[in-house]
Amino acid sequence: MLEKYIETIIKVFETFGNPSLNPDKYKELGIPTNKLEAYYQAFEIGLLEPVVWANEAPRVKVTYNGNIDDLIDKINLEDNLESKQVIYITNEINNLEDLNKLKENYPDKKIIINWNYEIAFIDDVISAISMIDYFKSVVDKDLSPLEKITFVYDIVKSHNYNDYEVKYSMNSRHITKIVNNNYIVCAGYINILNRVLNEMGFNCSNLNLSLKDANGIVKEQHVRSLIRVPDEKYEIDSYYVFDPTWDSANRKRYYKIDDDTAEYSDIKKEGFKNTDTLALYNYFLVPLALYEKTFPNSYDEKIVFPDREVLDSNTTREILHSNQIDTNDKALLPGEYITLLYNVRLAEGYSPRMIPEVIQESLFVSNLGFYELDDIKDFIQNQIEKSSVLSKKQGYITFNIFGLIAICLTIITTIKCILTIIIN
Repeated sequence: MLEKYIETIIKVFETFGNPSLNPDKYKELGIPTNKLEAYYQAFEIGLLEPVVWANEAPRVKVTYNGNIDDLIDKINLEDNLESKQVIYITNEINNLEDLNKLKENYPDKKIIINWNYEIAFIDDVISAISMIDYFKSVVDKDLSPLEKITFVYDIVKSHNYNDYEVKYSMNSRHITKIVNNNYIVCAGYINILNRVLNEMGFNCSNLNLSLKDANGIVKEQHVRSLIRVPDEKYEIDSYYVFDPTWDSANRKRYYKIDDDTAEYSDIKKEGFKNTDTLALYNYFLVPLALYEKTFPNSYDEKIVFPDREVLDSNTTREILHSNQIDTNDKALLPGEYITLLYNVRLAEGYSPRMIPEVIQESLFVSNLGFYELDDIKDFIQNQIEKSSVLSKKQGYITFNIFGLIAICLTIITTIKCILTIIIN
């Protein structure tokens, strides 16, 4: 049985480590060296089981053309179908009805799907798609494009950074893994953010880079998101960099505002309050012209941004080299940030009464300036009268159903007391 075979491989890997370093320990397994090393790599990142099933078991290998009935017909025409243990779908299926129909037709077979550049079992794909679909569904359709991006950014960054042990690294990076556990790192944040926004029609790409220490030594790899933001309301239509990892919930700050002083700190001090879960926007909507100033001297090479026409054409997912950086990319003004955050917080279910204080806190701890609370309230009221921000009647209490979804799927942590998403 393949299950026993996988158990044996795991025990040997856990006992003797890398087969290339201890080849004599693996001779009795009788596995070719190249295959053994490939399996060890899969084991190291937490993908051994689906990889072994996809490669070792008798299988049907088919491509989905968008029609589930055609796919089932192709599978049924396979010679000796009864003896095949695995159905391997080489490309994505994103329709939940199609996925469930596939499961119903082949309850005794392992179905493995190549989804979002991940090799995963069908149940994990269903969980991941359900999570992504739900995130899309709770975004208020009346929000502007930038407000929708901010809403999704908040969902993603609301979860605390939490890495898995190195040898199972994909558990904190692949969406099909994250949905079933409590781990997420930079690649996981970006995979979810870009997947949701791309499906909503935005143009997103990964911005991969290396981080250096004070001595110029590369200490780790990192990834951010490069997103095209077309929004007439805020008079922007350009590419911006977003880093939800560095704005995530556990990178919180502490602050104190009284009659005499306004200050914040990265460590807890007496008399200082915790920031709201979503307070930080230090690395949000960064114009390309301000990239090096916002992320100074941290990278192994100068980041070169893509040609806009090439990126817009969707001909590649890679970051293409070009010197065409638009230095006129607009950063939001404080009043625009207030409008943005008011609309998004209202859509997220925050009480209109508490939103001004939440905005004051976010602007202050995100280095966007300190503004008196009464001035923020007056500005919001003025914008309501001009219909630039949503009225109280338009606020959506959307997050009271996150608890129900969490019971069904187990998804991502808390947005304030009204939003609860749990990944376990």
